[in-house]
Amino acid sequence: MGKATVTGGTDGLYTVDGESVYCCDLSEDLSGSVGVIEIGGDAGNGKNLQPGYEGNAVYNAARDGQLYQVPQKDGTQPASGNFWNWSMRPGWQKWRHPYRYATISALDGDNCTVTFDACIATDTPDGKQLDCNQVASMSATIEYMSCNGAAFEDGDEVVVELTHDANAVWSSAKVIGFKSEPKGCFWEPWGDALCDNHDWTFFDAEGATTLCPALPYSTLDSSLSITDGVLTYIHTGQAAENYSQLYWDFAVDDPRIDATNMILKLSALFTGPGTNNGIAVTIEGDTTWNFILANLSGRVGWPQYSYIGDNGGAEQTIDLAGKVTGTIKHVELWIRAQGVDPMTGTLNIDYINFT
Repeated sequence: MGKATVTGGTDGLYTVDGESVYCCDLSEDLSGSVGVIEIGGDAGNGKNLQPGYEGNAVYNAARDGQLYQVPQKDGTQPASGNFWNWSMRPGWQKWRHPYRYATISALDGDNCTVTFDACIATDTPDGKQLDCNQVASMSATIEYMSCNGAAFEDGDEVVVELTHDANAVWSSAKVIGFKSEPKGCFWEPWGDALCDNHDWTFFDAEGATTLCPALPYSTLDSSLSITDGVLTYIHTGQAAENYSQLYWDFAVDDPRIDATNMILKLSALFTGPGTNNGIAVTIEGDTTWNFILANLSGRVGWPQYSYIGDNGGAEQTIDLAGKVTGTIKHVELWIRAQGVDPMTGTLNIDYINFT
């Protein structure tokens, strides 16, 4: 445990004293002094930053502590005190240190079973190894950002915070984040399959609709695939009018979304000539709002379209606060290619979220 000043923050990965360290959750805006978790009280077992949700990662001396080098000047702690601390350290690791890595199984809502990674103390006075885990596995609750267990699945490698009873025995366990590559709490974070979270329908350039196509999916002019939780949607065209759509509609088991804000993390790029070609998103509630990400310059100025731009094809996070009134019932991602020359639109979507 300790304190660090961080830089970076892309996808929850920060730089700490020249070393790459993941935050336990998908916080991308940490700055200043934050708390560092050293698993099992030994940096060699792994490091993470405290979860950043709602300001939790800010350094707290009582929670995070701070390691110091042994003083080298007169009048400080005597050698006997240093030896006592060193000799007691393995016991502190086993009976007092509150953080371990583990793997989730039997996930049920906000509860699960965690099986602990090996945690060995070797810095012992007699040179023997000491198992720092008190048990191999135990039941745990999940407390994570705004969605708790919804961000996890069986097999995830996680950070567990332990509490102790009066006899220093583990009494409860709580999953507080991911060992690496933390996931977010999003309405649509994608998964291994297109419809892991919501039912999406694809309307292709040939006029056919397909509900929840198996991925990778390809038609004459379009393709869909998911890699590392990012949906890639490509449409090409060389015709008088040629477009495809990927859309979600509310249903009984997937109700309308009561939200005022919509946030998307994506990249969009359209290559090819023409003014009515491009990439856009439609959101429909009691009112409908369309925004253009790439090209479609011929439609700029139409009252039902707002132009955001493609950011040069680089990834961007778009906050559409208050653009749609009422509960949201339809989300549509569409790419249009119109003309006689080859052209291609590519839309990479990391996540869609409503708050």
